[in-house]
Amino acid sequence: KNANANAKLVLPRAMTNTASSRPMASAESCLIITGMHRSGTSLTAAFLKAAGVWLGDDLIGSAVGNPNGHYEHRAFVELQDQILKGAGIDPLGCPTRRTLDFSAEQTQKARSLVNRLASRNQPFGWKDPRTTYFLNAWHQCLPTARYLFVYRRPEEVVDSLFRRGSDLALLHHPEWAIGLWQTYNQKLIDFARAHPSQCLFVHALTAATEPSKLLDAINERWGWGLCLPQKACFDPTQFQTRRVDQQDWMQIQTNHPEAQSLYAELQDWADHLGRPEPADQNYTETRLDQNTTSTPLGSYEDWLIKRQPQLAESKPVLPNDQVTERALVQGCFDRPMGK
Repeated sequence: KNANANAKLVLPRAMTNTASSRPMASAESCLIITGMHRSGTSLTAAFLKAAGVWLGDDLIGSAVGNPNGHYEHRAFVELQDQILKGAGIDPLGCPTRRTLDFSAEQTQKARSLVNRLASRNQPFGWKDPRTTYFLNAWHQCLPTARYLFVYRRPEEVVDSLFRRGSDLALLHHPEWAIGLWQTYNQKLIDFARAHPSQCLFVHALTAATEPSKLLDAINERWGWGLCLPQKACFDPTQFQTRRVDQQDWMQIQTNHPEAQSLYAELQDWADHLGRPEPADQNYTETRLDQNTTSTPLGSYEDWLIKRQPQLAESKPVLPNDQVTERALVQGCFDRPMGK
């Protein structure tokens, strides 16, 4: 409690930064961008950075799956990643569905990070999918912050995770991918139900192809003055969508109807931005007749190997890293995700 009491929170606009003598942005000007991994959060953050949201100057650069950069503030990622690892959870969120809190020391560090970002008199924030697990903790630090939740069709996220092929937990347990999608997006919806006026949902396809709609929604909802960038900040053609095979799409349709229901609810939350696609549309390379039963269902392992053929050569596909090994020892990986 003492640590929390001594940690200063971003206060209204009248507060000034004594180090720079520049007015600080208010907590109402903080935008927290999050969503499931591979859901378009990076391209959304790239656009908003160009539109005037200050994301900091120490952003994580390009890596596998994100050649143009992640647009994630290193210190925020390190804070949340450290807490996840301390709980025996990998950076993707495997294998937990619980919401995580900050300790008093972590709360003080979180507030310090926010205050440094707020040193400019402009909208500010950060983007990190891991934040989904800490929404309540951040709300305690910033009760009036704004939240932008980015979502994408479940089969596209699963396929993108498998194409990236860098997540050890999914290489060992590819069937967890759909459970992770459900866990992340359910957390977004649960938080939005509790704080609807502070949350905005956007489909990744809308952010990629019609970003002006997103900008208008933010400005109208929260009275901001973000401006449409004069230059394109990302190539929308790099956002791959129509890559899912029929049998893989059917795998989710048949075995995980709850994921489809959750996706329809996400669509409802974003309805004011216009639906980029009908909730029940088959979003695949080849149109599939839903009455067709001739296409056999594959397994998630088949789906993964199809995207990463070299994995079929040896099993286990990769050795356990420290976090994964500890989780296995604790028995965490013995239960299914998303059930």
